[in-house]
Amino acid sequence: MGKKRAPERKAELVASKNEAQEKKARKKILKLYKEDNINLALKNFRAEIEQKSKTTEHGKWIPFEGIKPTPRAHSSFTILPNGTSIMFGGEFYNGVEVTLYNDTFMYNANKNEWFILHTPVKPIPRCSHQAVYFNNRLYIFGGEYNTLNQFHHFNDMYCLCLKTMRWSQVPVTGDIPSARSGHRMVLWNEYWVLFGGFHDNSKEVAYFNDLYAFNFKEYKWISISQKRFADSLPQPRASSLLAPQSNGTHILMFGGFSKAKDNNRNVSGNYHNDSWLINIEAGISGNDSVLIWERANTTFKPPFSTGFGHGIYRNFCIVFGGVSDVDDGGLSLKSTFYNQCYLLNVDQRRWYPLTNNNDSKMKDDEDPLSEDLNKISLVPDTPRPRMNPHVAVHSNTLLIYGGVVEHKNVEITLSDMWSFDLNKRDAWKCIDQGYIPEEFWEGNDIESGSDSEDVEMTSCDDYSQDSNEEYDSEMKSSSDKDTVPQDPRPGEKLSEYYIRTKDFWAEQCIMDENLEMSVVEVQNDKGLKAEIFSMCKDYYNKCSDN
Repeated sequence: MGKKRAPERKAELVASKNEAQEKKARKKILKLYKEDNINLALKNFRAEIEQKSKTTEHGKWIPFEGIKPTPRAHSSFTILPNGTSIMFGGEFYNGVEVTLYNDTFMYNANKNEWFILHTPVKPIPRCSHQAVYFNNRLYIFGGEYNTLNQFHHFNDMYCLCLKTMRWSQVPVTGDIPSARSGHRMVLWNEYWVLFGGFHDNSKEVAYFNDLYAFNFKEYKWISISQKRFADSLPQPRASSLLAPQSNGTHILMFGGFSKAKDNNRNVSGNYHNDSWLINIEAGISGNDSVLIWERANTTFKPPFSTGFGHGIYRNFCIVFGGVSDVDDGGLSLKSTFYNQCYLLNVDQRRWYPLTNNNDSKMKDDEDPLSEDLNKISLVPDTPRPRMNPHVAVHSNTLLIYGGVVEHKNVEITLSDMWSFDLNKRDAWKCIDQGYIPEEFWEGNDIESGSDSEDVEMTSCDDYSQDSNEEYDSEMKSSSDKDTVPQDPRPGEKLSEYYIRTKDFWAEQCIMDENLEMSVVEVQNDKGLKAEIFSMCKDYYNKCSDN
């Protein structure tokens, strides 16, 4: 690709602006269509459920025979007493669009076999919901149905009868929580306790710090009053951790994430690394003279406070994975993913890392429960760092399935399966390497290279230094450099061109849509990210054709 003369560039600019205006008009129509379309889709799902609920047909598990579920994130992955796990729902982003699921799978870890449930009725597709096993039933609550541009949150409840293998909507009563996703729920005696979450109406996001309990005997929701102690509550958040203490009166809450806007309307993420004790016994009994929430100090803390998966092991809560972001004043966003395991002694409020045998950080005066934990060695063959993995613990086996990781500013949904024997404590075992991401990716290229989580650090070296200097010289001499997109460099691939120019396309998107958002915020929005990549790809292809 050679240099272009100024008149040619200006003519292209005029044509590009005209095309952008037409595209903007088409997008407005498409947006209205999509809004109607999502509402119509949900309406059709509900009508189908109502119609098929009239049948008496039982469901049945169908063997996958060597096949496994397609990649998905933010599903529920629930361990059953017999050691099998049930996965429901989830979402998958292929670089162009989001797909929501409502299928149900069963995984047998002993045989590494998947089964899919054939049943007449399915819940509405969703992700980021919560699930629990109770009295031979699997229950799910809440979650979201989302497209590239909008969210629809749920506050309904479904249960899967493990005898008939049929899904049915639970007719609940009481003070039903508002629709939400990202909430956390934990089983306490015969109650399902809920805390926090968020609701996104596509214009603003609301985070919650409310507390509810669902009574399984009466199918009734209870709102736990916190008004009297409003000054002694944790900040609203999503994606925290809830774990019951063995004393039967309290639940421990740790971590979480929320977003907030400053005076300039810039959005920043808040990572909460505090811990709180919930006096759930007093809350459910309605004893408003007792402090429901109490700030709790913990010994040691993981380097992350959100994006982890967790499961219960004896009186420990096992945590794996996680993410932490550093926002450089809205200019760049550095994400760090983790693959460490930590154990939380819920009763003693102490964290223990699963460390190498020769790690000397554990001292002799530490809790005796940590002695065996010091022997656990995570060998080099471990799961790669990730956020939001599916975690399940049965007997002495820890299972890790999937999750999400970023590679060169691309979100990749993993589908690998790992196990760790908590008795032998010798090594991770890779049960299934999962699908190759390229099999399902339809966005910009996923290429091998640096795994740096700082997407701003990615460099491209496929073009020569001479062409680089020639290009820079041309751009410096152009009076339209702030409004005309940079041309692809000789030999530059689309993925490299996008990484180099994505800030420009984000700024164009902000101007075209009159958005009150930062460049980083646009680049981290699924829908807008797809839009700016499409703008970039169109211009790249146009230059390639010339």
